[in-house]
Amino acid sequence: MKMFERSVVIGYGSIGQRHVNYLSQISTQIIVIDPKPISNSKLAEIGKSFEYVGYLPSLDRLNFKLTAKDVVVVANWGPDHFKTVIGLCALGVKNIVLEKPCADSLHDIEELHYIAAKNQIKIAVNQGSFYDNLGKKINDISRELDIGEIKAIWINGGARCLSTSGSHWVSLASEIFGDNPISISGDGFNDYINPRSKNLSFIEGVFSFTYSQRRRLGICLTNKSSITGSFEIYWANSLGVLDQGKLVIHSNENFTPELITKHKTASKLIFSESIINPENRFVNLYRSFENFSESQFLANLRVHLNSNKSILLALISSETGHKVFFNQPVEDEFLKKKFRIS
Repeated sequence: MKMFERSVVIGYGSIGQRHVNYLSQISTQIIVIDPKPISNSKLAEIGKSFEYVGYLPSLDRLNFKLTAKDVVVVANWGPDHFKTVIGLCALGVKNIVLEKPCADSLHDIEELHYIAAKNQIKIAVNQGSFYDNLGKKINDISRELDIGEIKAIWINGGARCLSTSGSHWVSLASEIFGDNPISISGDGFNDYINPRSKNLSFIEGVFSFTYSQRRRLGICLTNKSSITGSFEIYWANSLGVLDQGKLVIHSNENFTPELITKHKTASKLIFSESIINPENRFVNLYRSFENFSESQFLANLRVHLNSNKSILLALISSETGHKVFFNQPVEDEFLKKKFRIS
C-alpha cells in the first residue's frame, strides 16, 4: 500500500523533479504545478509511474480539497513559499514537504510556525541531512573515538550561496553544537547569478556564527570561483573532512592540551567511512510522516525555522555592519524585508 493517495508537487525545477521521481514509489497519483508548461511527452513519461498524472499552471487551479492522505511538496522559489503555504491552508492541507529556505523574511518565519500549529499541519523541511541525524552521528563518532567535543566548523568554497548551500551547513552545525548560535556576523555581497532566476539572490561573503563555549561555524564563499571548496571539522587534536556523506578524520598523535599553541599537522588516520548516503536523502524525510507525531513535527519545524532565521540574521548583520544576536529583536525595517533567497 502506498503512503499517500495524491501528491502535489509545486515547482518542477531540478529539486521538484527529484521529488516526483521519489513519490512514484510511495504515491498513487501526482499533480505537478508549475507556471512553465510541461510537454505532453514529459507528462506521459511521468505517468508511467503513477495511476494518474496531472498538470496545472498555478495553485489556484487546484479544484479539490486536500486530505490527510495527500502530501504537497512546496519546491517553488523561496520568496513564494509563504504565500504558497497560505494558499494550501485554504485547501485543507495536512502534510507538506517544504524545501529550504522555509521563508525569506523574519516575519514569514514566525507566521509559518503559527500557521502550522493553528491548522494542525505537518511540515517536513527538506533541510540537508536533518532526517538522517547526521549531526548526532558525528557526535557519536567523536565519543567513540574519544577525541572530545567539536570546537569549530570551517567551510569555504566558490559560488555556492549562503542560502542555497549555507542553510544546510547552519542546520548541521546547530545540530552538532546542540543549540542556536548566540551571535552572528556577516560581510556579504549579493550577485544576481542564481541559476533559477536573475531575480533571486546568490550571496557570497564571510560569515561567522558563534555558539556557546565559543564554538564556531565559519563560512567563506566567493562568487568569483566555481570551486566546490571543503567542509572541515576541528576537534582539539583532530581534523575531519566531510564530503558527500563520507567523513575522514586525522589526528595529531602528540597532542598536549597544555601546549595548544604548539600546533602540528593531524597526520594519523583514525576514521574513514561513509556515514550517510546522500542519494537516500528523501527516505527518512518522507518516513517522518509515519514516524513523528504532530508535536514532534512542530518541534522540528521550529529547529528548521531557527536555521532559516540564522541565515537572515547573517544578511542583516551584513547590511547593518554590526554583529547581531539571535535572541535580541531586530529593527522593524528588517522584520518584513524579503531577502529573495531561494
